[in-house]
Amino acid sequence: MLPTYLEADEFAKKGIPYVKKPTFGREGDTVEVYDETGEKALEDVHKSYEEYGFVFQQYWMPCGRENYK
Repeated sequence: MLPTYLEADEFAKKGIPYVKKPTFGREGDTVEVYDETGEKALEDVHKSYEEYGFVFQQYWMPCGRENYK
């Protein structure tokens, strides 16, 4: 299991990449990926689930995506 919080602070303090995703959503809609500096690296163009609130989860880079920037 990946660490998941209601705030991004834990990841920012430790310099850990993370994702911001809606508490209710599907298929990557409204997901944003942040790098170890807290800068947004990727985001989904669809924003269908913004009104549901968010969780912040450690980002685990899929194989073959080492240079996602």
